Amino acid sequence: MPTIGEAVGALEASLFVGREAGLETFRTWLTAEADVPLILNVTGPGGVGKTSLLSPFSQVAEESGRSVVRADGRDIVPTPEAFLGAISRGRRRPPCPGSTGRGPCW
Repeated sequence: MPTIGEAVGALEASLFVGREAGLETFRTWLTAEADVPLILNVTGPGGVGKTSLLSPFSQVAEESGRSVVRADGRDIVPTPEAFLGAISRGRRRPPCPGSTGRGPCW
């Protein structure tokens, strides 16, 4: 029997349609070699599905052994120090017990 997290993950995957090209572009970006650290910045008007897109991106990244940190720019004072503080806090935040790394419990 799957855990609740696994069941939610399977449901999310089944509802994720029409974004396969974006997911493939992300996989290419994720595996590209770079001389500097890379940050993926996802922007767009409200309601276009940014949050829905980030869940599969997070899953692919974690399956590739990458760390995933989410930061919402609306909650960050627009300074380099505030941004670095936000992503540092996100890196130290442990996942929920039994979490698959998806969902609001980051």
